[in-house]
Amino acid sequence: MKSNPASREAEKLLDDFVATETPEFTNAVKYNICSAVKSFFKHNYADLARASGAISLEKVKPYNKPRKEDLRELWMWASNPRDKALITFVCGTAIAKETLTMIKWEQLEENWENVDLSCLNIPSEMLKGHGRGRYKDVRQITFLTPEAKRDLKIYKEWMEQRMGGR
Repeated sequence: MKSNPASREAEKLLDDFVATETPEFTNAVKYNICSAVKSFFKHNYADLARASGAISLEKVKPYNKPRKEDLRELWMWASNPRDKALITFVCGTAIAKETLTMIKWEQLEENWENVDLSCLNIPSEMLKGHGRGRYKDVRQITFLTPEAKRDLKIYKEWMEQRMGGR
């Protein structure tokens, strides 16, 4: 079909496939088929036009976002200050899961326990892209909610007591 690079027959067929309502294919299956067709042509050095087979994934089910009551119940069942602090910290800041595991106490501003609005400064190496390419010199600055700050203070004191007892 793409022996002649000027031919647009493959693109038109792909567009027709996307535009045709077919009950046997869900939106997700159509999306995967379009991706596979484009990948096949690209692998064989006969790229299709970028606009061909334009399809987007449709959200079928709602995302699993916990409700406030669920988070409160989870916090109540947390067995130690670390777990409670982790729950309020994750819910009270806009930090990605991948970044969360790399955070250290040093990222909190100096004297954070006594400041009204505590600041957390995350360097670009800890964020998506790890400070390379278009993510170079990007920083994330977020603030702690009063609940997250309270639980972090309790967790820090708890850890200091445990470490001091050894």
